[in-house]
Formats: sequence, C-alpha cells, structure tokens
Amino acid sequence: MLLFKKKTLSAAMALALASTAQAQGDFELLEGEGFSLEEIVIIATKRETLLGETPIAVTALQGFEFDQKLIRDVDDLQLEVPNLHVLTNAFESSLVIRGVASSTSGAAAFHRDGVFVSRGVNAQGEFFDVERIEVLRGPQGTLYGRNSTAGAVNVISRKADVEASEAGLDVQVGDYDLRRTRGFVNMPFGDSAAGRLAFNYAERDGYQENLTFPGTGDDSDAVDEWALRPQLVLNPSANLELQFIAEIFRSDTNPTGARPLIDSETLLDVDLDLSSIVPGLVIPDIYALGGASGVPSDPSEIYANHDDSFGGEVENDRYYASATLQLPNLAGGAFTKLILGRLESERDTRIETDGSDANFLVANQFFESEQTVFEWQLGSANDGALEWLVGVNYFTDEGSGYVP
Repeated sequence: MLLFKKKTLSAAMALALASTAQAQGDFELLEGEGFSLEEIVIIATKRETLLGETPIAVTALQGFEFDQKLIRDVDDLQLEVPNLHVLTNAFESSLVIRGVASSTSGAAAFHRDGVFVSRGVNAQGEFFDVERIEVLRGPQGTLYGRNSTAGAVNVISRKADVEASEAGLDVQVGDYDLRRTRGFVNMPFGDSAAGRLAFNYAERDGYQENLTFPGTGDDSDAVDEWALRPQLVLNPSANLELQFIAEIFRSDTNPTGARPLIDSETLLDVDLDLSSIVPGLVIPDIYALGGASGVPSDPSEIYANHDDSFGGEVENDRYYASATLQLPNLAGGAFTKLILGRLESERDTRIETDGSDANFLVANQFFESEQTVFEWQLGSANDGALEWLVGVNYFTDEGSGYVP
C-alpha cells in the first residue's frame, strides 16, 4: 500500500513537472512572437508592488473587468471576491470580510483614492471610470489603522493622463426601462498637466409594481442616480506630482417594498387580543382599520406608500474632494506622500415597513456627516534590503441626525 502511494506521487510529480515545462515552453514561444503577461501593480502596502509579489491575501479587479463580470457597485464585489459579503439596506452598506462585519466605522476599512471613508452609506453608488479595486483580507491595522480588523477595500479612480487626449462614451439600455450613460474626457495641458472629467447616470424602473399608485412610476427598488468627477494632475517636475479629485453624487430611489408573510385573507381577518393585559380589550383587524388592501398574490406586486407626497424615498447626496502630493524620488530612493480629503454627505430616508398601503409602520431618518482626513507617508524604495514605512494619520468625523 505504501509502495502504491509512492508510485502515484511520483507519477503526479512527473506529470506536474512535464506540464510546467510545457507551459514554460509555450510562454517562451509566445514571448518570441511578441506576447507577454501583464503585471498588475497594486498599492495594498501603501507603495506600488506587483500583485504576485505582495505577501497579503488581496484580490485586485481592474476596471476593464467590470463590464465583463457585470460589477456595477459594491454589492457586486461579493460575487468576485472570496470571503467578502456585502449587506445593503436603505440606510447603508455593511462590508463583511471573513465573517467580520463593518458598518459605520467598524472592522473593514473602505477607501476612495487613498482617503478613508467612515460610513457605509458613502460606499453606495455605481462604479465608473475606475482603474482598479483592491480587496485586502485579514487584519490590516499596521498600515490602515484600527478600523481594518477584517480587511480593507481600496477604490482607485483612473488618473488623468498627461500623454493622451482621449474620450469615451458608453450608453446602455435594458429591461425595466434601464438607461445608463457613462463617459469621460481626458485632456493634457502641455507636457506637465492634464484634466479629466468623468460622469455616470443610471435610471431604472423598480422590479416590484406598486399597486397603491399604479402606472405612476413609483415602483419599489427603482434606481435614479448620477455622479460627476472632475480631476486635475500636475507634474511640474520629475520628482513632484499633484492630484486633485472632486466628486458629486446624488441618488433618489424608491426602496425595496416589504411583503407580509401571510396572505391577504388571513391578514384582513386578524384581531389584536390584549385581554391578557387589559381584560376584555380586543382591537379588531388593525390592517383593515387602516384601510389596507391586503397582500397581492403576485410576488412582483406590493402595496406601499412610495408616493413623492408621502415621502417614501431614499435620497443620498455626497460631496467629496481630495488632494494628493507625491515626491517619489527623495534622497536614498525614499518617497513621501501627503493626502488630504474632505467628504460631506446627507441621507434622507422614509420607508414603509408594514407591507400594505396603510400608514402603519414608517421608518423615517435624516442624517448628515462631515469628515476630514490627513495622512502623511514616508517610505523606502522597493529594491533595498530593508523596506520601511512610517506615517501619520489624522481623522475626524462629525455626524448628526434625527428620527421624526
């Protein structure tokens, strides 16, 4: 039995070596014909490194993959990234990496162009004009701070290119009256400056028809959002780069409707018996008293007060700006980077949770926040015997809200 195992292992090793040799020979042949493998550069360790040489459990998705894999927003990342789950509701998105959850400022750090974003609601919205997204799994507290116990997500926008004048436009239409338009314009200004303007607009009808207001477009789970991102890059010298990014985002949607788990006949024939608390007190048929029409038999239909006059909507407004200064060639091959970021957001939420056209259970919430981030990094070159990195990070977040 032992001899058989050794023979099997030897055969397997020989097969693996033969396959490796064949693959190496094929690769050398392709190189000779002008083909080469692309090396993905990431910044997971706060410096540029090759993905295959970075000692971190990291998944890097490049921008051209998003359309191929139908990655539209942060929810879709969980379909391509191992150990990542995203829990999204009308109020915010929570990142769960390796089973550890995060929401307001929890265990998974979310970054936009190097700026830490503290609240899950600010991770919502469609991706557009993105160079790369990196998802780091496992504790990253040494480089990313205390809010990265589970991991970190880095969203990197495409940088304005000082060497190319280019533009692009993508128009999509689909079911449920989907209309999506994305585009960009990149324009160099001389040899040392470039500007870039990118935008995204998406509108889609809801998947659930709202029978309370039939034919009005107030269906549940509808999408209506737009975003605009101007950018400026300055390279006054070979050892200095300045990048300025701003973004405006607005979303006005109808949230997913709730459906009771019991049918309409049962729902409209339920009395609330409080006789155990107050002898003889029975409130008949709460839903019927409120004028509820019951539960539709078709699962794609609901009753909900998603009318503009009632306010059954979720509105998100976000204003973001960042400035980055880099000196990549200091004495001894070191580099330094300064990052300053500012983000202001408002969220106005009013959703109905009783699953009927009666005004029973309504969740109202208004919240606004302002955050400021400053980070300084000083690190060594990648090719030395000793690699080191030091830095300082300052972060403040002020929020206020009310529930009417």
